[in-house]
Amino acid sequence: MAVGQARARKGEVKAMAGAAGPLIYCQDLVKIYPLSGVEIPALRGVSLHIGAGEMVAIMGASGSGKSTLLNILGCMDEQTGGRYLLDGVEVSTLPEQERAALRNRKLGFVFQRYNLLARASALENVQLPLYYAGESGPAVRQKALEALQIVGLAEFAHHRPNQLSGGQQQRVAIARAVVGKPLVILADEPTGALDTQNSAEVMEIFQQLNRRQGVTVIIVTHEPEVAAYCRRKIIMRDGLIVSDE
Repeated sequence: MAVGQARARKGEVKAMAGAAGPLIYCQDLVKIYPLSGVEIPALRGVSLHIGAGEMVAIMGASGSGKSTLLNILGCMDEQTGGRYLLDGVEVSTLPEQERAALRNRKLGFVFQRYNLLARASALENVQLPLYYAGESGPAVRQKALEALQIVGLAEFAHHRPNQLSGGQQQRVAIARAVVGKPLVILADEPTGALDTQNSAEVMEIFQQLNRRQGVTVIIVTHEPEVAAYCRRKIIMRDGLIVSDE
């Protein structure tokens, strides 16, 4: 889609304001970072909507704003201006505690470097989001085992991260992201530390979660091979969306 078409989509998003709307709704997002008395714009007015069940790649060079956008979508950072609604809730109006609760209920995260607790087993790592959500009892263990089964690692439940390959660690991270049955999985360069075969296996898991369970998946990547797994590709440059197709 050309820049003019991307602007047309922006107008379409405006028209949807106040309606039941998409799962993710962004309107004119601006993010400015102050640095030594100078304002550095990371986002310059980003508008987009993402419907339930989409699988989307966000691409762009370093400094294009893609990770900043993902952090805002993940309720880990706040925009300087504009609107962001997640499942109909305007995130910026929420106190931090409510925003954290929304993040825990609706979102799952997968990072490039796995972020697993080194001294905890795969099972214990996957259980963590459930404990943070206030769950307890035998159901926590069962849900974590089911999540490990989804990524093909149930037999490795009691292995620690240093006993697993990089690809297996990332699959544990995916299990941790999905154990709470989030509406959206946000993945930041999830294959960046993996070889070609493990990257393909990880992306196939994301596809299965999207197609079989209807989970919305948003992946930030600079790799065209990874983006090819997604049905929609958004390209960013200098804090703006320049293509959405």
